[in-house]
Formats: sequence, structure tokens, C-alpha cells
Amino acid sequence: FIELRDWHAAMPLVTPEGSELGYGSRSFNSDDLDVGGRYTCAYTNTPAVERAKYTLNGEPIVEVDISACNPTILTAMTGKVHPSWLGTEVIDPYESLLTEDFSRAQIKDIIVRLIGAGNAKKRAGPPDYKQGLAIAAATNAKGEPTRYKATQRYKELLKHLREMLPCLNDLKRGILDSNTLSFHESEIMTRVAHGRMYMGHPTYILHDGLLVPESEAEEVAEHIQFAFEGYCNHMGWPLLIKPSVTQERAKKQIAERLPMTIVDRR
Repeated sequence: FIELRDWHAAMPLVTPEGSELGYGSRSFNSDDLDVGGRYTCAYTNTPAVERAKYTLNGEPIVEVDISACNPTILTAMTGKVHPSWLGTEVIDPYESLLTEDFSRAQIKDIIVRLIGAGNAKKRAGPPDYKQGLAIAAATNAKGEPTRYKATQRYKELLKHLREMLPCLNDLKRGILDSNTLSFHESEIMTRVAHGRMYMGHPTYILHDGLLVPESEAEEVAEHIQFAFEGYCNHMGWPLLIKPSVTQERAKKQIAERLPMTIVDRR
């Protein structure tokens, strides 16, 4: 982190107003530095539409991201994968989970919250109520819901996700949860950014993705895939995965998505 921070001081992200942004800090959740580890910087919470106006090394930036990064890492770690994903190219992991009954947004939202909770039996709450997956179990004097009850539809969605993503059943708070996954996510991105530093290419880490000059985005997308696969091998995980990777600006895709492939080594 210190090497990246110091080296990038000469190659900052530049805002339309001319402000120069660099690395801020890296936050771990344990003294052993093996939990958490995400990068927190001035650009981290900037809306994607505003961030799209930044330049790097004189070029517009592109965000190169791993699709469904945490579920993909969890799949690699546990070795638990639905048979339909083996031996095929999965363009978008979330799209492959769609059914006639549930939208991509609902599926992604539930998966993200399950991983954040570290509990695959998470109860329905306000977000599910807003999506029609829960009903009010109690209300206050104004008639506003205060407690929620999962609908049968919500239960069916959880059942579907646990079948299609069996790795979700291994989530356990404080042992295998979002903090564990964010550590591996950050380690993979640090490897890519660090390697590119030695090649003289400016690269900024944004959670499960990288901010890079437009001319380098295609190369970086492939680099991320190989780095992820190499990390799986380094960790001795049962599955070798090249993740699905996108190239976007302001949440709009600017190049074809690289598909995910999975190899079972057992």
C-alpha cells in the first residue's frame, strides 16, 4: 500500500476542477491484517457518473470490475458450484441465476445482503418489504411497518439461491463472511495494481475493480482474470476461476464482458 501510495503521488487521478487524488488508507478488521483490507480513498464514495469525469495519465478513466466478485471468491474457496457452471462460459453470474419470478436486481440485492450478514438464513427486512418480498408483521401508531415477515416468494428466492449458489450455505459470521471475502478481493486487486506499478502503469483500486486509463482497460481486464486464477492456485482452492470482468464508465458498458470459466481440480 505504501509503495502504491508513494508511486502514484506522481500519477494522481485528476478531477475536472484540477484537484489531484491519490490513495488514502487501507482499513483492516484485525491486528493480523488478514480480515478486511479495503482501500478507502477520496474517490471511493464519489458517484460513478462524477468519477467518470476524472482523468488518469491524461486519459479518461475506465472502471474494470469483477462481476459478482464476492460470490465468485466464495465459490472458489468452498469448491461448491452448481454443475451448470462447470465447463461453460458464464457471461454474467447474476444473469445465470435469473428465473421468471425474480429480477436481476432482486437476486443481486439478496446475495449481497446475505454475504454482508454472514448468515444464509437472514430474515426479511425493510429492503425486502420495498421489493414486495416481505409483509408488515407489526406497525406503529402511524401505520408504518416496524417488523417484517418473509413472504413465500422470499423463501422461494432464498431456496433458489442456495441451490444455484451452494457456497452461500458456508457463510458464517466472523469465520467466513464479508470481511473474509473483502480481504481476498483486496489482495487480488493489490497484486494487479502492484504488478502494473512495476510496468509503469497507473492503476487505482476501487473495491472489486480498478480505475485505469482508457487505452489500457482491455489489457487490464485480461490481467484481472489471470491474477484471480493465479490467486486461486496460490491459495490452493479447489476451483480455478477466471471471473467475469466488465469495462464501464458511469455504469455503462463500453466493451464486451469477459466471461467466467471454472475448472474443478479435485
